[in-house]
Amino acid sequence: QLGVSALQAGDPRAAIVHFEATLALQPNYYYASRDLGRAHLDLGDLDSASAALCHGLSLRPADPWLADLLADVHFEARRPDALESLGKDLLQAHPLHATAHYHIARAHLLRGQEQAALASAEQGLTLDPAHFQCLFLSARIPHAQGQTATACAQLQTAPRTARSPHDHPLPRLARAEP
Repeated sequence: QLGVSALQAGDPRAAIVHFEATLALQPNYYYASRDLGRAHLDLGDLDSASAALCHGLSLRPADPWLADLLADVHFEARRPDALESLGKDLLQAHPLHATAHYHIARAHLLRGQEQAALASAEQGLTLDPAHFQCLFLSARIPHAQGQTATACAQLQTAPRTARSPHDHPLPRLARAEP
């Protein structure tokens, strides 16, 4: 709890000390691995974030929260293959997880494959029409291509979804794990 408090207070360095102390006592404590990864990500230490999140995933394979954080690490580190693989693994474990399509879309973007990215974002929107990240991405790409009307239509929907809890499917997905 001290680590979580430090993280919420905006002090990821202090949080890391607490999370590492927790993991020294309880190496299989999933939450400490997750939050340690988040703290390292906040500091931009992508290798340490990846190590902590991979450890957490070894304890809870295909956990949506851990996988989503690791996807952010892969995106920041510009690792499209790892990002796409993680998205596909997440979809296999949780076929209704729209954010997995967003991860795959970002992998396509890193490769410069805008049409494939747009198709992946649209697949995510078929699962969750209010998915903020997929809506934003599906507006960003047409805007960059000069399709202002399409982009505006998507962006008009995005603020309404930003006010709604776009993580609402995560508890349901987590409960579905064996």
